[in-house]
Formats: sequence, C-alpha cells, structure tokens
Amino acid sequence: MESGLRGYFDLVFREFDCYATWLPGTGVQLGDIGRLTTGGCFERSGSLATRAEMPAARILEEPDQTVATTGSVNFGSGVQVSAGEALNVLADANAKLDINFSRSGAAAMVLERVRRHEFVDERPVRSIMMRLLEAQEIDTDEIVVSYVKEARSGVIATTHSAGKSAEADVAGQASGAAITLARVGGQLKVTAANSSQTVVAAGPNRPLTPMYRALVFRHNRDWWSFWRSHIDIGSAIPAKRRSRSEDAMIAAARPSLARPMEDDGEAPHLDS
Repeated sequence: MESGLRGYFDLVFREFDCYATWLPGTGVQLGDIGRLTTGGCFERSGSLATRAEMPAARILEEPDQTVATTGSVNFGSGVQVSAGEALNVLADANAKLDINFSRSGAAAMVLERVRRHEFVDERPVRSIMMRLLEAQEIDTDEIVVSYVKEARSGVIATTHSAGKSAEADVAGQASGAAITLARVGGQLKVTAANSSQTVVAAGPNRPLTPMYRALVFRHNRDWWSFWRSHIDIGSAIPAKRRSRSEDAMIAAARPSLARPMEDDGEAPHLDS
C-alpha cells in the first residue's frame, strides 16, 4: 500500500471518526450511491435523489481545522508553531506557512470554511435502502453516503513512496518533504513544494471533501475487508441485531461504533 494512503486513512479515522476519500478530497456528495474499489477509491454509481425521494438534509457550519500525523509533521513560519496555531499564521494576507514531513506515511490537512452535510434523520434513508434492495435497484456491495465534511478552502498533503503511482497524480508531485502554503485570492494554495507527496487544494466552486460516513450492507465483503485491513477497527463495538427487520439490518452511524458481525447465513444486513 502507498504509505501516504495509510497515513491519510489513519488520520481521518482517528481525528474525525470518518472514512477518508481517496484520492484525497475526491468529490463526494450526501446521498451518493457507490462502491469501494480495491485501492480505496469511492466510485459513484448513482444517487438517492435519482432512485428515490431525497430525505431531509441539513448543512452545518464548523470551525476551521488543522490536523496532522503525530510526531512526523511540523508547521513553521520562521519559527515552529503548533497545528492549532497554523491558521492564525495564515490569517495575515502575505503570510506563508511551511509544512515539513519528517517521515513517510504522514499526512496533514488545513481546512477552512468547513461545513458538514448530513441527513436530519437516517431512518428514512435506511427504509429507502431496504425498498431499493427488495426492488433489486441497489446491490449489497453498494453503499449510501450519509455524511460529508467539506472545506471550501484548504489543502491536504500526504507523503508516499518514491515509486511512480497513479494514485499520487492528484494536483502535482514534488521531491523532498516540505510544502509552503499561502493565501491566494482568498483560497489556501501550495506556493512551493519540495516533496514526495500527494497534494490537493480546494478551488473556487470546488471544495475538498476529505471524509464521509456511509450506510453499508453488513454482507458487503469488499467494504469491510478493505477497511479492516487498512484501519484498526478491531476494537469497535459489535453492532447488535434487533428484532425489527430494518433495524436488524442497520447499526450505528459512526464507523468506530459499529463493525460487522460474522456471517450467520441470515439475510443481508446494513451497517454504517
């Protein structure tokens, strides 16, 4: 696996209790239906909006956020600053911020104008998924995106192995282990790079969507085998089955609070 992939997945899972989009910042929208590839990419196959009536949703504003892999990422502007101080440095119009990576497998995100998109109530979404399953209009290897966090300004950077990788070709590569951020036209941009990294930045009308949650059929082996092998979810709380058929097929919304039970030969289940 690309080292940057693992570092990015781990960072998002640990800090936000979400699954990371790969390539970083790939466009994902609330209600998207799709599949997870063997490389961790979400491939959209449809939307609830086109297969059923879209349930009520809401958009909530959140604070700006800077997070990084512990012990392997340093922020500086002449002097070293903490991740929490990074956005204060960038508040000045002409300020620049250096991000230095001390080892491979590291990741950093600087996110501004953050907001999350989520369903007001997930129960109607689950009911729709059940109806679509019964009508054979959704497959058990498809998921439904139930939560998306986006940044209308921001930068994501990860280190990765020096070998050529199609996954790394997002918004440019460099050699070394450092990038420099500055504010250009109200947006955070990478103004210099000396790194072996994947780097992507938000643009006008193109926000970053680095993370999501999803409702997933418990018998979706591709989904669970991928995340179990790439992220430690072994300590997650097992999802309990309930008497109502719909509830029995669905568990908690946050990935760290539910994991699939062993296959007992029952009908497909949903998890999230």
